[in-house]
Amino acid sequence: IRGLRASVVLPEHTRARIEAAWHELHQDVRLGGTWHGELAVNWAERILLLGSQASDDRGGGPLDERVQRALEIIAREPAAPHSVARLARTVGLSPSRFAHLFRAQTGLPVLETVIRTRMREAEQLLARTTEPVSAIGYRLGFATPQHFAGQFRRWYGISP
Repeated sequence: IRGLRASVVLPEHTRARIEAAWHELHQDVRLGGTWHGELAVNWAERILLLGSQASDDRGGGPLDERVQRALEIIAREPAAPHSVARLARTVGLSPSRFAHLFRAQTGLPVLETVIRTRMREAEQLLARTTEPVSAIGYRLGFATPQHFAGQFRRWYGISP
């Protein structure tokens, strides 16, 4: 769905399973037909169950509202110059308390989450637009095309 961003950080193995199920759902929808629609519904249910299971594994409860707010800020503005101190100030915590709470709730450090969000956005932009790589890098807050390309290569193993 265009413009939709997830605000929950899932373990990598769960995310991979959800992405695979999402791919299967899309294939069944594209193929059409009565049974393909039923199969797509089954894939959608699988995706929801995998997400629910990940939530239970994380402790079952919702994210702390301050962590949720920080995730929403990062997702809404991936190119902004996010820092632990700035995000902590925004949500009303000290930097050390915020960094500890964020990692405990999401399983990831704050700045890794920022980079991960930028890389996922870059992946989408590269796949769905004809924008030059350098423009996408600048758009996502990277100071130089080289820095963007290096980060992309680190995450995906290939150049953008």
